[in-house]
Amino acid sequence: MSLNHIPTGKIHGRIWDVNTKLATGLIHSGVALRQLNSLLSEINLPFIHQKTLSARLKEVGKEVKRVAKESTDEALHKEVKANEDKDEKLAVAVDAGWQKRGSGRSYDSLSGHCSMIGPQTGQVINYAVRSKDCRVCTTAASKNQQVREHACSKNWDGSSKAMEADMVIEMVREVQEKGHDIDAIIGDEDSTTIGRLRANVNDNIVKVSDKNHIRKLFGNSLYGLKKQHPMLTVKVIKYLQRCFDYIVA
Repeated sequence: MSLNHIPTGKIHGRIWDVNTKLATGLIHSGVALRQLNSLLSEINLPFIHQKTLSARLKEVGKEVKRVAKESTDEALHKEVKANEDKDEKLAVAVDAGWQKRGSGRSYDSLSGHCSMIGPQTGQVINYAVRSKDCRVCTTAASKNQQVREHACSKNWDGSSKAMEADMVIEMVREVQEKGHDIDAIIGDEDSTTIGRLRANVNDNIVKVSDKNHIRKLFGNSLYGLKKQHPMLTVKVIKYLQRCFDYIVA
C-alpha cells in the first residue's frame, strides 16, 4: 500500500505560506525558537528548524520594515495636517529605550531604539535603531575568517548612552528631508540631545519638558531628600507628587 503526498497548504515559490506566517507571528509576539518548538511538541506537531526560521524571519523582516516606513510616513502627514488645522508649529515627542536597562551609571546595551511621536495624533511618525553588534561579523572575527557578504546589523561604534542623541538627530533630519521643519522637541531632561540637535540641525529648536519625566525626576529628588529630612515620609511625598500633577496637568 502506498500513500500519495498531497499538499494542503498554499505556497509562494517553494516556500510554505504557513512558515512565513509563523515568522510574522514570532516577531509580533516576541516568542523565540525554543519556546515555539516546546509548544509544537506538546501538541504533536513537527518542530521548525533554526535554518528555516532564520530564512523566513529575513523574508518577513524586509516587509515589516517597508510597512513600518509607510505607516510612519502616513502618521507624519496626519500630524502635520493636525498642526496646520490648529495653526500650530510642529512639535514632536522623542524617547529612547535600550535592550539592556542602564543603571544610571553604566550603559552597556548592545542595541538601542528611539521613537518620535506626534502629540496631536499620538502616532509614531519616525523611529531609529542602533546596534553595536552583528552576529555574522562577530562569528567571523572569532574564527579569524573573512566576513561573508550579508545584511550587517551593526551601525554604531560609540557608547550606548550616546545612541539617543544620534537617533534623534537622524529622525529630525529625515522629517526635514520630507519638507517639514520641527520647531520643538518634547523629551526628558537630558541636555545632551537638545545640545547636539542645536549644534548639528537647527540652533533655534525649542526644548519642551515631558511631564512624565519631570514627575519622575521630581519624585526621585524628594526621595533623595528623605534621607536628610525624616519628616518627608512616603505619604507626604505622594501628596506632593499629586499636587505637582495638578499643576502640570
